[in-house]
Amino acid sequence: MTPKGRCHGETPISELPMTLPLPSTHNAETDLLTPAMAAERVGISASTLKRMRLRGEGPRVLRLTARTIRYRRTDLDTWLRDCQHDPRGSAND
Repeated sequence: MTPKGRCHGETPISELPMTLPLPSTHNAETDLLTPAMAAERVGISASTLKRMRLRGEGPRVLRLTARTIRYRRTDLDTWLRDCQHDPRGSAND
């Protein structure tokens, strides 16, 4: 017979850990930013970032729903790195 208020095999509350492990909030692959946060990270206005997105330009975007847009930190960093150019230029610039 199990003690009152406990199912068979259930761990009593007093034996559960006080805190549960949380997923890392600093994992670059899963760290998603709102458009405003993404714009701030790359140093442009949110409206400029939106215009770029609507023209198919700028960093990769995640469309979670019809109205929910998010950006991965890694995609923003990659886009910024790809925007870099040699200030000395080349013969074709």
